[in-house]
Amino acid sequence: MRKIIFFILLIVVVPQHMKAWGDNGHRIIGQIALEQLNKKSEKKVRSLLSGADLPMECTWADFIKSDTNYNKYNTWHYCDFPANINREQFNNLILNNPHGECAEKIVYLVKHLKQNQNDTLMLKLLIHIVGDLGCPMHLGRPEDKGGNDVRVMWFGSHSNLHSIWDSKLIEYQKLSYTEYARHLMLINKQTNITFNENSVIEWAWQTYQITQHIYEYHNNLPPNTRLGYKYFYDFRDILNQQLYITGCQLAAVLNYIYN
Repeated sequence: MRKIIFFILLIVVVPQHMKAWGDNGHRIIGQIALEQLNKKSEKKVRSLLSGADLPMECTWADFIKSDTNYNKYNTWHYCDFPANINREQFNNLILNNPHGECAEKIVYLVKHLKQNQNDTLMLKLLIHIVGDLGCPMHLGRPEDKGGNDVRVMWFGSHSNLHSIWDSKLIEYQKLSYTEYARHLMLINKQTNITFNENSVIEWAWQTYQITQHIYEYHNNLPPNTRLGYKYFYDFRDILNQQLYITGCQLAAVLNYIYN
């Protein structure tokens, strides 16, 4: 009983700023990536994961937050930015960001795994953190902890902007991760993304621009606006595109490393 209570407390006190897509979001991205791995990469990844399914392992880096031995990885999950910076300012900040190390650590992990292809721990971190880079609120504002301090009402319940984007927009649709991923693969043409040393910066910039749009939208809402059907309608296509493209990016990274 004490263990159960302790586990619940750990879940409650884990800083939500470190959580990006909820479990389903990460698994959707993993499933899309899995469908685009070449045979050699898929075989290698499956071997490193001891036969486990890639989508299911994409959530491992969130689960380990209950273990203090992994605390050093907490800042790897996000990289917050000031509002309204231009591309030059963004480029200067992206790999030396005092507000999180997500992009910097993806660059590090890719280089590391290219040279150390049997490192399962780093692979598990990579497949999660690439997903984090695609979550708009993981490139949010440092002053509001990536949207955690932006209080909103979601269908009559108290929530925050970070939570809306990490899970609620996805959960609202009541689909399994395989159903959601299959839907996204049906409505999108296969995107052939290749990875190079500048890819992470470009991908992060794309996410940052979406983040800017989200903040601008919220800043223009009347006070005490309740978010619901219209919000989902306004952002559904952006959400779906971001999930899909991030899955393609993860596939490109893994094919680059293991091919």
